[in-house]
Amino acid sequence: MKLIHTLNPAFKSKYNLTINQYIRHKKILISKNLLFTTQLTLQDIANLVGFNSQSYFVSTFKLIVGQTPSEFRNNCKK
Repeated sequence: MKLIHTLNPAFKSKYNLTINQYIRHKKILISKNLLFTTQLTLQDIANLVGFNSQSYFVSTFKLIVGQTPSEFRNNCKK
């Protein structure tokens, strides 16, 4: 447990994100690529990148990107 209490503050101080936030951002980055390059469903993408539910994936995506995954995919096509 002591390592976690040391690692989390050190990570946040270096990257200005918690470890969990960093992981979520990486998942969204991969998701953006999948939305742009494939026709996978949102559920498939959510599962592939490790989200437990499509709704959590969509809300996290929108929080980080500023639009839903569907909006992002539609805007990429334009």
